[in-house]
Amino acid sequence: MMSKTRSACLLLALLTSITSATPTVGWPFDEQLPDVARVGESYSFTISSETYQDSDSDVQYSTSNLPSWLKFDSSSLTFSGTPETSDVTDSQDFQLIGKDSSGNILNETYSIVVSSNPGPYVKDPVSSQLSSLDSPTEHHYQLGVSSTLIV
Repeated sequence: MMSKTRSACLLLALLTSITSATPTVGWPFDEQLPDVARVGESYSFTISSETYQDSDSDVQYSTSNLPSWLKFDSSSLTFSGTPETSDVTDSQDFQLIGKDSSGNILNETYSIVVSSNPGPYVKDPVSSQLSSLDSPTEHHYQLGVSSTLIV
């Protein structure tokens, strides 16, 4: 027959292994930034440390199946590289892997787009649009029967 102390230790060990947390998706990579790289332009994106979460420990990140032009620095959580014309694609899948201190692994597939089209840009900055106004304008808004807001 087992002693009460030994039984308690075995029960605790069993419960610990059952309740051990595994990494979960916290803030998915594809929701953090439009994942579009542009041909001939340096691409750099640092993922949030909350991309994968684990209540028991920190998550260590790695990748697999990255396109040849793209690198991942696990210490800074940064993807970087410069794609070429031959890298243009509507969707290049890769795996982002998270591993906790207990060895539990979360492996999710994400994709990145490589475009030869130029990215968006600001045609007319707001500051230049505002400075082109000759004089301040007044707008009157009727708020109620007896009150007016002048802006």
